[in-house]
Amino acid sequence: QEISNLQAQVDCYLSSINQLKKDIPIYFKQHSEINKETLILSKVLRSVGTLETNSQIQDVYFLCANKYEALEHKKHIYDDAYKHITDILDNSRNKIINPTNEIINDILSKRKKQNALLTQYKQSKKPLIESDYQAIDEVNQLVCYTQQTFPLNAFLHEKYRQETMKKLLYVILQTEIRHHCVVIEELSEVLQQLDYNPSFTQKT
Repeated sequence: QEISNLQAQVDCYLSSINQLKKDIPIYFKQHSEINKETLILSKVLRSVGTLETNSQIQDVYFLCANKYEALEHKKHIYDDAYKHITDILDNSRNKIINPTNEIINDILSKRKKQNALLTQYKQSKKPLIESDYQAIDEVNQLVCYTQQTFPLNAFLHEKYRQETMKKLLYVILQTEIRHHCVVIEELSEVLQQLDYNPSFTQKT
């Protein structure tokens, strides 16, 4: 039952890993590509700035246009995150899922061998000799060892699985926060030079 439960957990985890590896690139690719709408906005700001007669306002419009263009070239953050997440997912498969499956298959294989050997001796009409008892003892010891180490292997699988799931979300959130920090940093300079008080209202 414990082996069946662990196998179900491994299969579920593998399904999650496959889904993430399939869909995460779509998200990061969309965010890393040059946004045509942003470039249009930058072009409009620069065009309007050219027509502006107030030099201070004109400079701010030009600065804002430049900042938007600069931000489009700072999206490598998403490319870096995609590579990082791909490495995490690949490591998950190679260092967590595959080894756990090998352990499960090894246990099942040894149990199968044990059952086959016992069945063979039970069906045999010949009396068991010393080598037969040695063979039975050997396979029993192997099965006993794998059963003793199984709880530790199951514990380690779950531990590293949880850590990986946390790490994946951490990278996604950190990437978004880093990108938004860059946006705030770049556009805050424009706000400072704008010298506009939003609390000021003019009655008409």
